[in-house]
This record gives sequence, C-alpha cells and structure tokens, in this order.
Amino acid sequence: MKDINQQNQVNRRYFLKSAAFLLGSLGLSQFDAFAVPLEQAQLQDGLFACNPLIWRRGDAELEILCVFKKPVVCWVHFGKQRENLNQKTREVRDGMAHVGTIHRIPLANLVQNIPYQYQIEASEVKQLERKDSQFGPMEKSPVFSLERFQQSPQETSFIVFNDIHETPTSFAELRKLSAIKQPDFYVLNGDMVSSMKSEDHFITNVLAPMALLTESSIPVIYSRGNHETWSGHARQITDYMRGVNHPFYYGFRQGPVYMLIMDSGETRSDDDAANWGLTEFDAYRTKQTAWLKEELAKPACRDAKYRIVVTHIPPFYAGKELHAATQYFKEWGDLLNAANISLMLCGHTHKPGIHPAVPGKHNFPIVIGGGPKPGNRTVIQIQANSTKLNLSLIRDDGKSLGNLTV
Repeated sequence: MKDINQQNQVNRRYFLKSAAFLLGSLGLSQFDAFAVPLEQAQLQDGLFACNPLIWRRGDAELEILCVFKKPVVCWVHFGKQRENLNQKTREVRDGMAHVGTIHRIPLANLVQNIPYQYQIEASEVKQLERKDSQFGPMEKSPVFSLERFQQSPQETSFIVFNDIHETPTSFAELRKLSAIKQPDFYVLNGDMVSSMKSEDHFITNVLAPMALLTESSIPVIYSRGNHETWSGHARQITDYMRGVNHPFYYGFRQGPVYMLIMDSGETRSDDDAANWGLTEFDAYRTKQTAWLKEELAKPACRDAKYRIVVTHIPPFYAGKELHAATQYFKEWGDLLNAANISLMLCGHTHKPGIHPAVPGKHNFPIVIGGGPKPGNRTVIQIQANSTKLNLSLIRDDGKSLGNLTV
C-alpha cells in the first residue's frame, strides 16, 4: 500500500461557491469592512463542508474545527511564516489518528503575540483494512492566518452575539456596528439556532457564517443556550466543540479579564413533559457548583482585574420565574456574589437591557442582549484595560441601548 502522502494530490481544491450569491446571502460584500477575501469564501467542491473555525480552548491553546463531507484523515500544518509551515499536528484519540467527518485539532504551546499561519490537508478514507487501505487524493485548504495569540496583561476586547435563532445574516450585519477593529475573540451566548435539527442545519446557520466572519482566524467561544438542547441533533453538538470533559463550562484569562463560561441548560424542569424524561439538567447545574468554587480560587481568576460570567439564561429579569434560573442561582449565587464579579452577560429573554447591581441579590450588573427580529437584534462589545472596562449594548439600527463602565 502506498503511503497516503504519495497519493495524487488535488492542490487547493477550493472554489468560490457562487461568490456573489454566497456573500450576499450572508449579508457580506467584497467591499464591506468585515467581508472575507474572495479567495477564502466558502468552497464549492471537495471534501470540506465549510471553512475551518477556531475555538478558544484554554490560556495557551486553540482548537481548529474542520467538518468534512466524507470520513477523512486530516493534518494541520502551521508555522510562523506562510512559506514555511514547519510544524504539523492532527487529532489523535487513544493512540490512533482520528478518522471521521469532524476533526478538532488542538494547537498547544503557541508562542504569545506571534501571528501563525496554517493549512489543512485531508484525504478521504475509502477503505481501512489491515492489509488493504485505500485513500482518496489529498486536498489542501488555502493558508489561513491565526491572529496574534494575545496574552497581554494590559488589555483585551471581544464581541458578543446572542439569540441569533437561525438568522445567519445577522452576524455580519451586527458586526459592522461594533467599533472594535479586531477583537481577541467572539462569544456566541446561546440560541444561535432554534433547534438542533441536523449537521447541515448547524453548519448553515452557525459554523459556516462564523468561519467566514472570523476568516478562520479569530477564536470563538460558545455558550450553549436552551435551544441548543432541543431536537434530534442536540446530543451531537459536543462533536463540534472543545475536546474536553465539559465543553460548555470553563474559564480562561484574557488580558485583565477572567472569563467564566457557565451552562444554564434547558429552561424547563427535568420532569416537564416537553423533556420526555431525557434530561438531567438540575444535577448538571449542581455539578458546576463545585467546579465554579475551584475556578474562582485559581490565582489567575483571583488576580484578574475583572471577572465576567457568561451564561445564556439570566438569573433575573425574565418577566416570569424560570426553573433553570432559580435552580442555578440557588447553586451559584452565593459564590458569585462573594467573588467580586464585574458583570454577567446573558440572553434568552429577547429584552435587551443593562441591569445595575442590586446588593444582596446580585452584586454585579446583568447585561441581557436582544432577540432575532429586526429592530430588536443587538451586539455587545467589551473593551478592557488595566484601568477600566467599557461595555456597549448596540441595537441593529446603530442606536446605543446603554453603556457600562467598571
């Protein structure tokens, strides 16, 4: 059997997928400030289901998500120079190179403040037998740039979307409203879809438009909403997420900010008929309590100038009692109120607003983003340095709905 790298290669089988149609359908134009270069537009043919997306995985690690149309073996070549991608890595599971349609390739031990470049190589696995394995031709992506992996203790900025609900053009339209030229990362704070129907549905509404918006370069944080727990593909969402034991609650330091991503889960109680006896979110939220206590005790968290909690369902201000909110704040509330939290970012209600701290109830401001309908869509931008943190809540017509300084 020939080595896979000796197979005939299809070099850069990336074509424009009716570029004008694609960019227009995503609310982008080649003349827009935040449009992607045409050569990095979505591919038309080949193995790639969409462009790669970068997940933020930890303090010194990113993860490249690649989704393919057929089972493949996959390498990521990367380096500090476009012409010299002298390092390579791939997803390995239990000692074996991963073969499948979804690959999550970690990039660890990156040198801070260095702009890396990377390229993906993939070959279809047509047959995998001990003495007779067969592979398709190699396909290569363009070379993508990874933005500087900033770990400056002085400053950071990021942009938050929530409750997009299957309106993928909203990503680019709302992005234009932010004054941040180049965020360190994006946050998807839940309900990017109205239900998890299928892989194609998730790619079309979330992965593909965000890959284009970020140019497969800027990391993305995913905070799961209640709608991501609905329907038949909900249990597969973790296939696309960070390769850790609990991909929807974790913490990391970015500049002067420590981010605490918490999973509020499904709104209804586990015994609600709508859940069909198939959820155990109360126990899941309780499990996060012990994790949160440990996370808040970490020096990187304690020593940060600001601590920001991201969770989809707000503990208050929904207009009615929500089981998830009541249960999780009973679990987490005392810890958060004692931890000098700077602010909490939420969505879910579709009622945008900035709610000041109420001492003894929630000792930190709660900022809630809007909903998916025109006139109620919002983007949240946050800029922080060693002296102050500024937050802006901006409606889709460009009107400011409020500012917060910490």
